[in-house]
Amino acid sequence: MIVTVNGINGTFEQPQTVREIISALTPDAIDTALGALVAGTVMELNHTINHDMDMTTLSFADEEGRRIYERSLRFVFLLAVKRRFPDAQVRFEHSIGQGIYVRIIGHRLAAFELHCIENEMRDIVAQDIPFVRKRWSREQAIDYFTELNSPDKARLLSYRPYSFFNVYEAGGMVEYFYGAMLPSTGYVKVFALQQRSPGLVLLMPDRDQPTQPAQPMHAPKLMNTLAESGYWCSVLGCVNVADLNDLIAQGKLRDFIRVNEALQDRSMATIADDITEMGARAIFIAGPSSSGKTTFANRLSIHLRVNGLRPVIISMDDFYSNR
Repeated sequence: MIVTVNGINGTFEQPQTVREIISALTPDAIDTALGALVAGTVMELNHTINHDMDMTTLSFADEEGRRIYERSLRFVFLLAVKRRFPDAQVRFEHSIGQGIYVRIIGHRLAAFELHCIENEMRDIVAQDIPFVRKRWSREQAIDYFTELNSPDKARLLSYRPYSFFNVYEAGGMVEYFYGAMLPSTGYVKVFALQQRSPGLVLLMPDRDQPTQPAQPMHAPKLMNTLAESGYWCSVLGCVNVADLNDLIAQGKLRDFIRVNEALQDRSMATIADDITEMGARAIFIAGPSSSGKTTFANRLSIHLRVNGLRPVIISMDDFYSNR
């Protein structure tokens, strides 16, 4: 078979793994390779190739490469928590800078507990435990995660329209991740944990210098906003996709939308009161395309009018500056 890696061709008589082929054709890339991209499909390093193929290596410089690393690092974190705190329930909340904010449900992590988890993670990495992919039926996966006291994951899998799933096993623990993984725990040497009460931030390798952990991002306003979002989700009874699926199945989605609108309306009233109290003359609203800037401006304008102001909206949607 003829295989091309990053534009370099090679002929192989026997089936080879992606890692073996990369090592043979592009040895300089093997130390940073986290997977390979073949016709838009991500392949793991231990995937066996038995026919002609054109592949491009994935490293931490690639988005897909970072996702492979992140999934594997999450697994190591979960395994470390399970070993040190068997009854703990972990929730990966959201990204923050180049890290992931993580909470232990119902528990505020102390500094010594964070050190215990990090030390256990480094032990797991040093053991270089293989990630073994297994094919489970949906019923088998749901039963396993139910017994493991992971009801959210079990409910989520119950809505998946597939009869079988690929799960990964390492160190006596099985986890479900949607996407490719690294061959073993020894690949995720670079990480750090930072306490961020009540949880922690799991820091990934730095994008520009992947041999060292990224610096923590200090964003108190963003964290407060995300905490408020989490509170809203609890009020709405919808903290994950499984909850949203339940609301749809039970015909309660309209109530969900109405309560969400009421919460947002109350928040806008508070913002309008703050603007009025400050005596602000100009309010700037920024955000990505289609994020709701114009809708927000119109609704905020109404609340400002309730406060006796006469706001004027100046739209930038059709403003273009010549180069």
